Amino acid sequence: MLTYATRSALLLRPLIQSTRATARALSATPYLDRTQQGPVWPTLTQKPDEKTLEKDGKGVCAWLGSASSKPADLDAQLAARVYDLYLPVYYWCKDVVEKNPTKPTVIFMSAPQGCGKTTICDALVERFAADGKQCAALSYDDFYLTHAEQNEVAKTHEHNRLLELRGNGGTHDLQLFDDVLTALKRDGKAKAPRYDKTAFGGFGDRAGLVDVEGADVVLVEGWMAGFKPVGAAAATAVDVDLGAVDACLGAYARWDAHADAWLVVAIDSPADTVYGWRREAERRAGGGLSDEQVRDFVGRFLPSYEAYCPALYAAAAGSGVDAKPTLRLDVDTTRSPVGAVRGG
Repeated sequence: MLTYATRSALLLRPLIQSTRATARALSATPYLDRTQQGPVWPTLTQKPDEKTLEKDGKGVCAWLGSASSKPADLDAQLAARVYDLYLPVYYWCKDVVEKNPTKPTVIFMSAPQGCGKTTICDALVERFAADGKQCAALSYDDFYLTHAEQNEVAKTHEHNRLLELRGNGGTHDLQLFDDVLTALKRDGKAKAPRYDKTAFGGFGDRAGLVDVEGADVVLVEGWMAGFKPVGAAAATAVDVDLGAVDACLGAYARWDAHADAWLVVAIDSPADTVYGWRREAERRAGGGLSDEQVRDFVGRFLPSYEAYCPALYAAAAGSGVDAKPTLRLDVDTTRSPVGAVRGG
């Protein structure tokens, strides 16, 4: 006669075997299992297999200085960066490039200050290069006016704190950007400016030209990329000084026209989130600015976030920015993706 323990063991054996089989099946595709958990995965029309994810995961992790790429070996934050952010966004961009009939494919990325947009671009450049694609990365920041030209803008808009310093619409060299993008699209290479934010005691100035090559892909990132004018009345209702900025935004349509697709990184509360990220950066760098100075610095950009982000985010989740293929990626205060939707 079987004991109670023996009967229980026999009854549980199928369940145990099934559980072990499931575990073995899951462990056979650890990269796929992890990446499928992220919010960008459902938006991908071309989904990579386990072998591709393993190869690309190893490449990105090595680039980031990690000895291991297995999702289970990484801390939660690094795993999220690699398998929820860098790789899925790369696969979305890669699909856009493959479907675009012309070269190079120009992808604009609009993302708040401090969210890590430069690192995202660097990761994309690294992955495209690994796949044999020549990719150039440009930043709105590099197309700021020269120090002397910015001083003229400040004089023209005397007492307007939003145009006193670089950053907002109206403080970029529109023609220079247009010339660089036109050359890249025509020749696959160009001379692009670089900007030194430390020049003139932090007021900044242009720091010469560098050679850039992007025969296959051109990435353009900026915190105000895709902002569209809302009209004087709506702008000044947000901030009395924003009317002058709004009047300048229409001219940026010539920049937007170069885009074949858009990546929009969205946040819930720019006022709190951007301030927190900037304060975090200052403390990490040794505290160049006090908390009050950080708040004053960020405060010069918050009116633009308030006035222009709602329409940008809505377009990104709907018909797409300028009706172009668009990926809207929502991130939290830790810069981790929490949602994604494909527009356009």
